Amino acid sequence: MQQKLYTRPQLWAALRELGYPITDSTGEKLCAVGEGPEVECWWGRRVLYTLDKGVRWAESRLSPTSGRLPGVPRRVKLRAPKTEQSAA
Repeated sequence: MQQKLYTRPQLWAALRELGYPITDSTGEKLCAVGEGPEVECWWGRRVLYTLDKGVRWAESRLSPTSGRLPGVPRRVKLRAPKTEQSAA
């Protein structure tokens, strides 16, 4: 049996239902720069995807950490120390 085909907005909604936090705009941007999920086929000018390939793509984008090293604090914007001129 043929798998169900999804348009981009349908794919983003299906991925969100599965817990992947992707917005429509982020998905569209990634597709525009060639970093979106693998296309299953075309219907005229419309791109169609399968959920399996969409999930594989979403899984490939996950990272084990938030990008920060454990124990390293976030960057804090430091203020210049007050001088007598600036205190007056």
